Amino acid sequence: MDEISSKNTIVEILNKLGLEEREAEVYLCLLENGPMLPQRIAIKTGIKRTTLYDLFPIMIREGTIMETLDGKRRAFQAVPPQKLVSNYESRYKEIKASVAELLAVYRMQGLKPEIEVYEGFEGAKKVYLDALKTIGEILVVNQIAHYDKKFLNWVVSEFVPARIRANIKVRALSEDTEAARHGMKSEEKLLRETRHVPFEKFKFRMELMIYNDKVAFVNIEKASPLVGIVIKSPQISTTLRALFDLAWEGADSYQKISNS
Repeated sequence: MDEISSKNTIVEILNKLGLEEREAEVYLCLLENGPMLPQRIAIKTGIKRTTLYDLFPIMIREGTIMETLDGKRRAFQAVPPQKLVSNYESRYKEIKASVAELLAVYRMQGLKPEIEVYEGFEGAKKVYLDALKTIGEILVVNQIAHYDKKFLNWVVSEFVPARIRANIKVRALSEDTEAARHGMKSEEKLLRETRHVPFEKFKFRMELMIYNDKVAFVNIEKASPLVGIVIKSPQISTTLRALFDLAWEGADSYQKISNS
């Protein structure tokens, strides 16, 4: 196997662990060269420094790189490869634990909700397609900056146009990141109104959708297994709808701050 083929294979592995193309390039650069200053990373990878400064916080939060010091200057280094695998396994365990907790709701006296669990790419799609049966609006809490890239492309190219054709409006609470503001901005033509809140304070880890008498939790975070849980219960959906409206009103103060 030549050097290019070997590197492509490594990049494919990193993609499966949740790193996007530029993140994989940065990670490999740091893995091969050790701690580096941003300007050296830019030279080695050919990625603009402005783009790198957008990537660094995301990669630090996802646990793929660490910040260190070179004298008084900021430098960055890659975490060991086994740490990437460990992070993936930890996220998988979190999802399994969450599913177990949600399934326990089924045994709640008097509520008896209907619960469906969907797995994988096609399973997650079924949850979104079910939301197209909405009468009224869909309420959403999301973390678009951390979506699985393949699934995000499907949402943008197929789900959103289908929702618009069905004249289904969306109100969304989203993280206040550059990616989220670009991908989830309020647009009348998209039948969508979005309010952004600080991701440092409100750490959304799964997508939440409230529609009809259902509540859906969907994990479409990159580097994690795709899992969707749909709970059909008037009591639960009404309660979470009220909580969403409360959060929606509170998020208005952050809009005023960001726009001032």
